[in-house]
Amino acid sequence: MRIIHFASGDLWAGAEVQLFHLALNINKRDDIDLMVVLLNDGQLAQELRDRKINVVVIDESVHSFFKIAVKFYNISRQFRPDIIHTHRTKENIIGGTVSWLSRCKSIRTVHGASEFSLNIKLKIINAIDNFVACVFQEKVIAVSYELKDKLQAECFRNKVIVIENCIDIEYVHKMAEVENNYNIDKTQFNIAFVGRFVDVKRTDLFVDIAEYIKKQYPEHNIKFHMFGDGPLWETTKDYVEKKGLDNTIKLAGFVSNSAPCIGKMNLLLITSDHEGLPMTLLEAMALKVPVMSRELTTVKHVLCDGECGYVLPSDSAVFFAEKIMEIKNNIPENEMITLKAGNRVENNYSIDSLVDKYMKLYQSVA
Repeated sequence: MRIIHFASGDLWAGAEVQLFHLALNINKRDDIDLMVVLLNDGQLAQELRDRKINVVVIDESVHSFFKIAVKFYNISRQFRPDIIHTHRTKENIIGGTVSWLSRCKSIRTVHGASEFSLNIKLKIINAIDNFVACVFQEKVIAVSYELKDKLQAECFRNKVIVIENCIDIEYVHKMAEVENNYNIDKTQFNIAFVGRFVDVKRTDLFVDIAEYIKKQYPEHNIKFHMFGDGPLWETTKDYVEKKGLDNTIKLAGFVSNSAPCIGKMNLLLITSDHEGLPMTLLEAMALKVPVMSRELTTVKHVLCDGECGYVLPSDSAVFFAEKIMEIKNNIPENEMITLKAGNRVENNYSIDSLVDKYMKLYQSVA
């Protein structure tokens, strides 16, 4: 079976990490001929090349939408895929249309909910994207049940299925052992934010939590770390400085391999307004790092309603901070929770189960 994965590859975030794990393990199969077509020559492209996976880059910074479509059509004619698997709006529209022209099948994975916008141009693009899903693509894969519920409102509701994100646990542990230059004082209680600096991730809430703890519990040696970058980087940096938290919060920036940093943390915070299924959540659970999150449907499901982590029914910085102080020195409870979390990831979110689910889907569609 010949499969093309078509993705942006501009970032090294949750969707890209998931595609990397999936491609890496699908490529090991003798019954699959895999090609990955990306629109950016970034870390994902390099990680795949390093593992001898067939990668083609159509640089979207130098090619118009029409030229990208023509180039992808030519690639498809030469490779002759059975399935084109797309991962974001531009790729959905081009990949889905090319699949129809090439008379092959196409599916898409939706990695997160779209942000609401009054922008007319974006509404038109979204309408075209939905049309392509309805007419040209066989299945729409949501990475969580919460995301499936949101997609059910779209016109392709009968095509939506759920295949939850998974991780290569052995790979995560291996990457956690890689030396890096980020120094973490283990005598401190270290708390991390890992993700894109965008509105939905609520970097402001993370900063507010740090501010409350610094003011109310100054005698406690607690350090906050923020890994990532994005449009709100400068805004967040200014907010940290305005609050006088330069010595409390360390803005680490983007790290290509966050596993060593996560593995040294005492707690991972998820402050987002909503999520798909965060890869960092699964990585923290695999590395036996406690997770504290807002009560997001998917995260709550993964954490077994709080049996495998801390789920807070509030977006209050005070509520978060007080809960952090409550569990800070509760080592027995943390160890019990992380043990359950590690077992849950191994039993339910391993890469082998993901590959099996996608292979069954590919075979049913092709």
